[in-house]
Amino acid sequence: MKGPHDDELRWPLRKKFEVKLFNQISDGEHYSDSITYDGITTPECVNRVTDGEKATSGWGHHDFISNEDLHETSTTCQYVKDDCVFFQIDCIVYDIQYSGLFY
Repeated sequence: MKGPHDDELRWPLRKKFEVKLFNQISDGEHYSDSITYDGITTPECVNRVTDGEKATSGWGHHDFISNEDLHETSTTCQYVKDDCVFFQIDCIVYDIQYSGLFY
C-alpha cells in the first residue's frame, strides 16, 4: 500500500518478515512462518506503489494458520487465551548494493 513514509524507504523492497504467533501456556511450540522479498520476487510486488493506493499484485501467504489450529488447545499449547493472541513480527533488511545484511 501507498504510505506517507514511502520516501524514507529503500526501493525495491528487499526484506524478510518473520511472523510468530505465541503459545500462551509455555515458551515452546510457538507458531511461525516467514515471507521473503528478495531478488527473485516479482518486481510488481517489491517496487514502490506509484499509481493508485495499492499494488496490483502481491507476494505472501493466503493463510498463516488455520482456524482449527489457532483454536486448538492442549496441556502444552494454546494460542488464543482470554480472546487474545500475541504476535511478534521481525524484519530483516537485505542490502541491495552489498548483497548482505544490515541492521
